[in-house]
Amino acid sequence: DIGQYARAVVPRGTLAVVTDLHEIANVCGLEGIRYVLRSARRLPLELFLMAPSCVPATHLETSGASLEPQALRHVLRWKDCIGLGEVMNFPGVLSGDESVLSKIDLARGKVVDGHAPGVTGKNLSAYIAAGIYSDHESVSLDEARDKLRQGMYVMIREGSSEKNLDA
Repeated sequence: DIGQYARAVVPRGTLAVVTDLHEIANVCGLEGIRYVLRSARRLPLELFLMAPSCVPATHLETSGASLEPQALRHVLRWKDCIGLGEVMNFPGVLSGDESVLSKIDLARGKVVDGHAPGVTGKNLSAYIAAGIYSDHESVSLDEARDKLRQGMYVMIREGSSEKNLDA
């Protein structure tokens, strides 16, 4: 519930969030995304949407929805949408999967976030060349440095479940 989330974070100073809402999209599709966006409009929290790139997350998953390039074309035109959310299917990018590359291409001119744990060297070059700007999955300092050297923005996560880099 976005209202509960806002009640928890706004008093602590969080006034805006960027999210791809892929969890609700996996269950409810576009209607789930629309529901969250409508609910957020009544709150003192600004929500910026990244169109979810991987719904379902993998072809091995059974989900309540599938967002193909045509659906994402529509979402990417919404005023709340600022880009394409974490492109988790890095194997699809590297193998030239037409659907994955089409989604990235539709987001040209907007932010395209990555999700590429362990991807380095020439594979990383290909991933970046596809149009992906950032990554939050570096698991080693060398990997983060490679991503930075090749022009990516690197986000370092620190949380209860994920500790990407030792400080």
